[in-house]
Amino acid sequence: NAIIWLHDSISPTLSPEAYITEGDRLVVEGKYAQAIELYREALLLNPENPGMFVSIARLQIYLSQFEDALENAGNALVLNPGNAQAMAMRGYALGRTDDFVTAETVLQDAIAIDPNFALPYAYLAEILALRSQTDTGDSDMLNRAIEFSRKAIELDPNLLEARRARGLVYEYTTNYDEAIVEFEAAIQLNPFIADLHIFLAKNYRTIGEDSKAIREYNNAITLNPTDAEPYAGLSRTYAKLGE
Repeated sequence: NAIIWLHDSISPTLSPEAYITEGDRLVVEGKYAQAIELYREALLLNPENPGMFVSIARLQIYLSQFEDALENAGNALVLNPGNAQAMAMRGYALGRTDDFVTAETVLQDAIAIDPNFALPYAYLAEILALRSQTDTGDSDMLNRAIEFSRKAIELDPNLLEARRARGLVYEYTTNYDEAIVEFEAAIQLNPFIADLHIFLAKNYRTIGEDSKAIREYNNAITLNPTDAEPYAGLSRTYAKLGE
């Protein structure tokens, strides 16, 4: 009986499509880490699927796992060198791991492949905006970020990454109210990305909306409780209030 029970308890191997379907369902619920595991199971059964590597890289970017995203975007490009989305993600991951020069080259290559694809413009705008904060000697950097963010919004106003890039550009040009509008729009498109709530919280705190900043820092902690940044922001906000 024990042997029969053991045999009956073993479920048959699922198809790649079954893993992908369940992973997609988890993505909708914001359960990105679990979705990645299911996508990896699908890849074990069908390792020649570049779209699966792209899906994993996208979620790893959402989770700020940029080294892993760089690897998976690269895997997608090995299988499909002309994939503009994978190339854009690789460029963004390069920028977020501080290889700004290569990042810009790769993102420009993605734009050359598909000049009407908003994602690489948005990523390039964000990387240039971030770089402008560390390379203060290049005053043109932020101006270029402004133009690329504008182009991304023009091509796809409903793209989360376009709204996020535009928000960062507004923040770095001290247009905090406009930045808040963009980050709120990005969160409307996807409420499950912790960094978006941190960006929104920073801008709320800057304009004195401390209760809203506290709410957004707490939202970020709920989504990513192992990240120190929202705890630090929350602490500074409470200190400002004398608490």
